[in-house]
Amino acid sequence: MKRVLIIGGGAAGMAAASELSRRGIASIVVDSADEVGGAPNDLCCKGAPQCQRCDACAPGDIKREALRSPLVQVITGTQVVGVARRPDGFAAVLSSCPLGQCGAPAMDELLVGAIIVAIGHQVFDPRRDARLHYGECEDILSSQDVEKALSKSGELVVPSTGRRPESVAIIQCVGSRDLRRGAPYCSKACCKYALKLAKHLRSEDPGTNITFFYMDWRPYDGNYGELDAFAGEKGVRVIRNRPSETLPGARPAVRYAAPDDEVAEEEFDLVMLSVGILPPPDAPRLASLLGIELGPLGFFPSESEGIFAAGTCTGPKDIRESIEEGIAAAGWAAAFMEGPG
Repeated sequence: MKRVLIIGGGAAGMAAASELSRRGIASIVVDSADEVGGAPNDLCCKGAPQCQRCDACAPGDIKREALRSPLVQVITGTQVVGVARRPDGFAAVLSSCPLGQCGAPAMDELLVGAIIVAIGHQVFDPRRDARLHYGECEDILSSQDVEKALSKSGELVVPSTGRRPESVAIIQCVGSRDLRRGAPYCSKACCKYALKLAKHLRSEDPGTNITFFYMDWRPYDGNYGELDAFAGEKGVRVIRNRPSETLPGARPAVRYAAPDDEVAEEEFDLVMLSVGILPPPDAPRLASLLGIELGPLGFFPSESEGIFAAGTCTGPKDIRESIEEGIAAAGWAAAFMEGPG
């Protein structure tokens, strides 16, 4: 029986494995992390008081379905270190030794009929923008920090005080639409997840005042009126502005241009930076092994002679589309192994 090698066990990778299983095709999921699940593992549930349709639960359901299948084999803590084309598919070499840390690591070779790349993405590190002072003030957090805090404890507190914040500033497009930092594109999912987080914070504590700074409202789910509706709530301000700086202090401040062209500076208990999506750090190495040329922005192409890519390693997208791409990649891989006609 021909198998499919899936590199990456996040939302797209596990969706591909689950779909292949439904088609009666075996797959091997290889992930460098200690467990599969990828970035969705760190997402919090935003379902209070009711489901926000944020897609955070879907990857967990898909992962459980895939792991129950006898046709899905999962290998964690392992990387692909070699790939060779053969007349009937590919020979892939795996190593459980971290790259560059072993002299002669033990290796295993797999023979597979097709390969699906689903290695996800990395998020923008706000430290790369000195104006944000991220890392200098513990009350300036990235959206990833907020997700992890809510996922772990179920509540968000101000790190410096241990109390719930009374005022939160949310700044969009951090590391997105930024030509100087190599990300001139929109990260697509940020509008959606930031607003869901803001609503979740308000549902947990209706007294939390939210100030939402944004450049343009580009909801990936097409709900253009959702931000306007949120702006109409008491205790919510929506300001179309890209702040020039966040300032550390006893309470972090946001500096931005006011409508009258004056410079405004306002303090908050907490500042959240909505960080964007960047190409995965392992993309150049893996692309070289696979004989694939990355796109101009550093993302994988969707298809290349028996090698298919899905999820955020092909470009910015939300969880729903990542899952859909994983399912589509499984279909392409199945068709490729069946051969022409």
